[in-house]
Amino acid sequence: MSASVESSWPNDRTKRKTCRRYNTPGDAHSLTFTCFQRHHFLSRDRACDWFIESLDAARKKHDFDLWAYVLMPEHVHVLIYPKPDDYSISAILADIKRPLRARRCNTFDLIRQIY
Repeated sequence: MSASVESSWPNDRTKRKTCRRYNTPGDAHSLTFTCFQRHHFLSRDRACDWFIESLDAARKKHDFDLWAYVLMPEHVHVLIYPKPDDYSISAILADIKRPLRARRCNTFDLIRQIY
């Protein structure tokens, strides 16, 4: 008896990046993520300011201590310590990244309208 595996990807050789996140109370978390297609979106001061604003809003909403962050042109490193016992790293990441995506898309739409 053999098992078959269905792939939702057009090419079976394509691997989907999977990430397992653990929400263990009392643990600090090192988060690293890249910009879309490794574009250098964070090479501009305005984009870095947007990221810092988004990070601060997520910090207030999810009640975590921000121990450190590093902004590189195409990726970010963040070290956080969630204070509540019940938290979701996925929700924290979403609330950090979502406002940036919206601002970036709105900026590109505005540029397209001008030109």
